[in-house]
Amino acid sequence: MADIGPSALESSTLDELVGNRPLIEALRPLVKADAILLETYSDPLVRNAIRFLKEVAAGETGPEIPILLSLTYHRDSGGELRTITGNPPEAFAWPEIAALGVNCGKEIGMDEILEIVHRYCQVTDVPLFARPNAGTPARLGDHWVYPRSPQDLATRLPDLLEARLAMVGGCCGTTPEHIAAFKPIVDHWNASHALLSPTALRNPSPPMNTDLDLTNAAIRLSLICYVATLGTSTRQP
Repeated sequence: MADIGPSALESSTLDELVGNRPLIEALRPLVKADAILLETYSDPLVRNAIRFLKEVAAGETGPEIPILLSLTYHRDSGGELRTITGNPPEAFAWPEIAALGVNCGKEIGMDEILEIVHRYCQVTDVPLFARPNAGTPARLGDHWVYPRSPQDLATRLPDLLEARLAMVGGCCGTTPEHIAAFKPIVDHWNASHALLSPTALRNPSPPMNTDLDLTNAAIRLSLICYVATLGTSTRQP
């Protein structure tokens, strides 16, 4: 899966994107992936990018490429959950995306993640995913410390799994230890739900398939996680 973070893709018109030849050349290798994840976005203009990416992919590979969209939120001065452009979760319920998710956000905890996912459920039937972060970091000496431990996040995970998720993982501040803490809870959740096939029961936390069958009852355990390093994020295997 190709991963594209926040960029000019979410602040451009479709005509601007179509006319950007250097951008098209840069995207050509990415659209040959099995899918594209647009993560940490906040502006409805990203819908232009979704259409643009599908057109670039059609010119390169023919078949339509699945695009997953993940938004980041915060609470505004009135206490409402909004993106930094002022849009609520309901503003991104678009049928052309393969899955809709939430990741990260300043002072966004599991309560906020749950509210966002529940609000998604009210307006869309596309598969949903969530990748909570490990809290807002504080500076300690020469490094950053995230407040939420693997157990802190894992304790709240069952509530999140009940919210019709197709994939769960971690974002900023989460480590392989956080994902490892998620796995037995995901396995137990999958095994306790009668909709699973015998194959799924034998392998309750399968990796995401290349055909992106996110409608399977088994929760996909995402191995995408991040560790903040002096203000930057580095992918962990």
